[in-house]
Amino acid sequence: MTFDVYTRVSKLGERSEDNLRSPELQEAACRDWAARAGLEIGEVASDKNVSGSTAAEERKLGRLIEKIERGESEGIITSYLDRFARDVMASWLALKRITEAGGRLVCVGDGFDSAAPGSKESMGYRMVAAEAYLDRTRANFLAAQNGAANRGVYLAAKPPFGYRRKDEVEPEYDGRGRLIRDARLVVDEEEAALVRELFGRRAAGANFGELLRFLEERGVRMSKTGIRALLANRAYVGEMQVQTARKGATRTVRGTWTTLVTEGEWQAAQRKAAFSPRDGSLARQARAHGLVYCATCGKKLRVGAYGKPGARKPTYVCTERVCPAHPAIAASKLDMWLEGLLYDALCDPEHSARPYVAAVIEGSDAYERALADVEDAQQDLAAYRDNVEVQRLLGIEGFAAGLATRMDALTLARAKLAECRPASPPKVSPKLAAEWAGMTREERRAEVGAWADRDALARFIRRVVVKPAESRRLPRRPKLTKEEWASPENAQAQAWLAANRAAVEERIVEVLFVGQPEPEPAEAPLRPRSSALPQRR
Repeated sequence: MTFDVYTRVSKLGERSEDNLRSPELQEAACRDWAARAGLEIGEVASDKNVSGSTAAEERKLGRLIEKIERGESEGIITSYLDRFARDVMASWLALKRITEAGGRLVCVGDGFDSAAPGSKESMGYRMVAAEAYLDRTRANFLAAQNGAANRGVYLAAKPPFGYRRKDEVEPEYDGRGRLIRDARLVVDEEEAALVRELFGRRAAGANFGELLRFLEERGVRMSKTGIRALLANRAYVGEMQVQTARKGATRTVRGTWTTLVTEGEWQAAQRKAAFSPRDGSLARQARAHGLVYCATCGKKLRVGAYGKPGARKPTYVCTERVCPAHPAIAASKLDMWLEGLLYDALCDPEHSARPYVAAVIEGSDAYERALADVEDAQQDLAAYRDNVEVQRLLGIEGFAAGLATRMDALTLARAKLAECRPASPPKVSPKLAAEWAGMTREERRAEVGAWADRDALARFIRRVVVKPAESRRLPRRPKLTKEEWASPENAQAQAWLAANRAAVEERIVEVLFVGQPEPEPAEAPLRPRSSALPQRR
């Protein structure tokens, strides 16, 4: 059995890992004592920037105590008792757990050993003194912190974007050539101009994506979360929060640094857009969700929304930060185009996509076959496992090998089942094939039924690649009645529909069907024709 070593440093401050020697010195003292006592050292656990009043369960010390309780360690060695704890109750509870588990606590620097007579009484006196010292240290720290805040020192580790520390801009040195630290804030004019612009743009209605791109165009890397924190920071109006003696309670202090925005400008930037919960309602409306890719960056397009709150409509949009194009297309337009593509392939034997669509329909029983394979594998495994005669004949090793083989077969069958999905192949009626060109949109949907949903598109189509829209302006949608939109003889309606269909077709770079081989890099992608598209009213 071995002893574990525990070291702790309360505050790192501005010390780096290179010049932080305390944990190494603590560990060296513990190892020296263990060597002289003839004990073996196991794990070395070190807590940095952790107060001694923190409960053992919230420190690495808790893991060492659990090892003693499980019988994996004989005890814990620390350099001093105040490295173990600085709270009377916390230290008593931790020591009680160690001793009740038959463990031992040794603090080599001040000679404490829980196995020695009178150790509990000695620990009580020392922990009272340690806790009193901790209280004085806290009081002194809060007093120093409040004094610095009253002098205008910014207490955070780093200055806010738009400011710099005074000792960075105007460094001063003492007689020994050491930098005199001064954390007061000085305005960085270049960054300050960006901060004011961010507050102004946000107040004018810009979203966080637009603010992010604004900063990226000017060479500043910042996340949306960082922009939110920046706009919510009261330091820009000259305020900061300072800790009080009550745990978790703060008070507001007015700083002496130059403010970058007024109170009105800060409040105007705190505008919140109408809440639109991500409940999947828009994604369910986008039937090609997960199938659409960007022709510029190659990434999958996400489902976004456009329109006023309460009447938002889904759209496919590229949100990749490094993409220079960010193409977007209305889900209703692209979904109808893809529906028309599948309708044509169902009704036209000469359609270029007909072989792939037909192959999917003919293989629609793949799910049922995969499900039957899983059931067979389960029955085979159960029959083999419960056969006592087989166990007796093969022996333990032979039976285990056969059992593993059948379990692997079941796992493989389940994996193949997971790749399939229940399919309900569409039924093409004679009317659909014969009268498709002259049917209205409502008649087409009534004939085809509900198969043209997201699942159907995913069964037939692997990938749709779109490019950004051209700058040409589409004609304004005419104001027509429902009957006029449905009439194939209405020239105004047909002209508008044809213009929109052409606009969608121009943006389609590639449509790859299920079962279709990947095109060669040098070849042009397949562009299946879609002569009879669903009409949009």
